[in-house]
Amino acid sequence: RVNATGDYRSLWKIGVHASSGPTTNDSQSSTVEIGKVIIITLHFNSIDFGNVYPHKNGLNGTLNNQGGYNITIEPESNDVDWLWINATDLKLNPSATESWEVINVSNLTFNNETNLYSDPNTKRISYTNQLLGENLKSGTNLTTYYWLDSPSVLHGSYTGTIYYYANSTY
Repeated sequence: RVNATGDYRSLWKIGVHASSGPTTNDSQSSTVEIGKVIIITLHFNSIDFGNVYPHKNGLNGTLNNQGGYNITIEPESNDVDWLWINATDLKLNPSATESWEVINVSNLTFNNETNLYSDPNTKRISYTNQLLGENLKSGTNLTTYYWLDSPSVLHGSYTGTIYYYANSTY
């Protein structure tokens, strides 16, 4: 992965110089132009389902009813062509490995249109990117909703990570 930061429209030449002992190798340089800036604000720090009990489906994210899981494409941002979501498993503790201490990521669902778990547009989250929104203009606020299906697990507080990725063509 390459991350280029700098002024808008600035150009950066990148290449690889490798050496081991007396042998060196240089790749051909490529130019990267910083052409679009995407600025996104998540208006929440976490998605909380409270303490998890086994065999409960459709547990609401605590901010679902307040429309509290908002993602804003800031007015200073370029438009976002695609906004993606993926996540990790939820674990009772960071080193959990037993099945009764881990909730698979596929037990998390999301919707970006309505706060209805049963809506046909409600989708399962996975380890790989899934489309959360597309053609989002700068200044857009996207309200998202989340639910958890709890399998046979120990009662407790589980944690994991949700990732959001945005991209735009130049």
